[in-house]
Amino acid sequence: MQKGIAMHHPSMHMDAGFANWPTKNVIVDEYSIKKRPGYHTTDRNLGSGINVQKIEIFPLKDGTRYTMYLTPTDLCQKETAGSNTWSYKTATYTTGLISGVSGTTVTGDGDVNWATGTPDLSAGDKFVVNSDHSASIEEDASWGTIDSITDDTHLELTASYANATGAYKIRKVYSTPTDERWAHAIVDNQFFFGNGNINLQAYSGTGYATDGDTSGTSMVAVKARYMIPYADRLIIADYGTTRDPVGLAWSGNGDPNTFNPTDDTSAGAVAFLDSSSPITGLGVVGTQLVVYKRDGLIFGGRTGTSTDPFNFTKERPGIGCIAPYSIVPFLGNNAFIGREDFYVLESNIPVPIGEPIRYDFFRMVGKTQAEKVWGYHNADDSTISWFAATDEGNFAFIWNFITREWTVAQYNSEIYCAGRGAI
Repeated sequence: MQKGIAMHHPSMHMDAGFANWPTKNVIVDEYSIKKRPGYHTTDRNLGSGINVQKIEIFPLKDGTRYTMYLTPTDLCQKETAGSNTWSYKTATYTTGLISGVSGTTVTGDGDVNWATGTPDLSAGDKFVVNSDHSASIEEDASWGTIDSITDDTHLELTASYANATGAYKIRKVYSTPTDERWAHAIVDNQFFFGNGNINLQAYSGTGYATDGDTSGTSMVAVKARYMIPYADRLIIADYGTTRDPVGLAWSGNGDPNTFNPTDDTSAGAVAFLDSSSPITGLGVVGTQLVVYKRDGLIFGGRTGTSTDPFNFTKERPGIGCIAPYSIVPFLGNNAFIGREDFYVLESNIPVPIGEPIRYDFFRMVGKTQAEKVWGYHNADDSTISWFAATDEGNFAFIWNFITREWTVAQYNSEIYCAGRGAI
């Protein structure tokens, strides 16, 4: 009743049967037993076979708060009015009108530009006529799937669509790289998100998501894999048409939509070329910007000069982050998984915290699977949970950063995300 896990110092007189595996599925707190975190099916069920990867609160300056969901293919928003459920906010094409539908062939009027417009439409994207659609109540069976884009005014669906005309929507279907997840950042009243496969996206709370980089000269923030707000800017890493795994870029000061220095001289970029170790994430600890690499850490700070805003003067090789989505911000600090242990940062020094659990964690999860582990900070009980799918089952390794104690929870199915919704 004192510790949930203490396998690093087992009692010499403990029965061997009890020493094999620690307490599971309960949390020991102040000599009492608490339940493990559980499921909340109402907010996690967005349809059959849809696995939500992120649940985030998007607050606006006027006090409005939205609950946002990111699946491997879509941005969604929780709807609460009446019988509403949720709505798609994924990038959507609505220009022009439908002139007619014949079987699987859809014909648009002279204003549609399906082959050359923005967003770039392709096979797999979704089509619906507005008269068949309740935008705030999903999943709607009326959505059809595009088989091909014939030209600017014609497209083919994978199945016949009942004859209809008028306003319509074509919803882009995003893609997520294998074994990767979404990153997001809230800057200047906008919800930015990306995953390394698509253009940086931005959602303002109305309409639909659009390309987040609106640089006039050329888009820089293409396929941004990591992002974080810092110093009145949006910071991105591992980005570009051909992704640069050691590249970091920052937007203009107060303008998170402009990354090209030709359009805003306070925007810029740097590449950390002195190591083959790739960037595996971004963080902010105190006033420092932290660039996580697989085999080290780089720390940056503000210079006070708008056209040269950051200097990166401290690098700590050796201990880095192997699991990009294990980086968890909490209380102005970060916790993450390295090659041999769990760590928190004290100033710019990585301090190990995983002694009670690290042996069993790496034995069960393995080094390859550990790279896919993701973490979540539950502010209500001062814990960080790291979720892993293993050959032995689906586990959460839970660290209480107040008591510094560890516990383990096991689940019947794989957990894809945890989150907090707006009330």
